[in-house]
Amino acid sequence: MTYEPRFDIDLEYGKQGEQYVESGLRWLFTGKGEVKRDAVATRSGNLFLECLCKGRDGKWRRSGISTTESALWAHVVGDTGVVVLIPSAPLRHLASELWRDKENRRDNPHGENPTRGVVLPLKRLIDHVSAFPFVNQDTA
Repeated sequence: MTYEPRFDIDLEYGKQGEQYVESGLRWLFTGKGEVKRDAVATRSGNLFLECLCKGRDGKWRRSGISTTESALWAHVVGDTGVVVLIPSAPLRHLASELWRDKENRRDNPHGENPTRGVVLPLKRLIDHVSAFPFVNQDTA
């Protein structure tokens, strides 16, 4: 199908995008979303998705994307001003898929509670979520 620049189609598509961002912000401000910030992402081109956290008792437990009850995940890319908003379900699915390959796993030993997770190249994120149908799930 050839792209046809038509104001009515472009306008409707743009409005759908505005509604998605508006819904996402509402979710974040009402506690239905989770926000993570990744300072290394600007250098690596990857997002780090936490999957496990080591408690003070020394035991590793599921955490982060593997346990979130939030409907929406927001990932702030360092100090760039770029924020990736994505429904948690496809992101959790992708993190689980990445975890199966040990090459994708990383330890983050910093802080009182070290974490383990997976690295997610931004390109792979876009390819993965493109397979899921876009649904504006405005829960507010």
